[in-house]
Amino acid sequence: MKAFTWFLLFVLMLVAATGYYIYRYVYIPKSIMLARLQDENLKLKYDIKDMVNRAYETCQKSVNLKESQTDSTEDNGSDSGKSIEHITFSFAIRDLFRKNNLSTRGKEIVKEFYSNIKDRKFDSLRVIINRKNHSAARKVLNIKKYLVSLGLEKDRVWARLSKDITKDSVVFRIYGR
Repeated sequence: MKAFTWFLLFVLMLVAATGYYIYRYVYIPKSIMLARLQDENLKLKYDIKDMVNRAYETCQKSVNLKESQTDSTEDNGSDSGKSIEHITFSFAIRDLFRKNNLSTRGKEIVKEFYSNIKDRKFDSLRVIINRKNHSAARKVLNIKKYLVSLGLEKDRVWARLSKDITKDSVVFRIYGR
């Protein structure tokens, strides 16, 4: 009976030592790393927001002074064939969609994008997907529908399919005034 008690005490000490080791050398370093990553993520988020603001201000200043590239397929039907400067944002399709519907993460991305541009002055927003099939058309229309549901005017959002952008990406182009 005394040997069993010593064995049980030894096993209990072994379990306690293992728990201490896991807490000290696994849990604490990972929690510190997670806190650092959260701080870095917050810093990057603000840096990106600042870059977007600077890019928009630059585009807004220069948009009245000059016209940039020519675009043969103009959505608003102008005869000049020239488009004004624009800001382009690109996202991966897999980040926005689960099958043909916007995923929860995709809705968050589009909602954050909308919150960054809703107070800006711009003529139109074009949502462009590379592929030309029914699935891609549904996807781009889902994004347009979601942006309209968030409060963007229907006549300022254009949904397009084009082969001019990289494959498996969704491009948001903001055309200034």
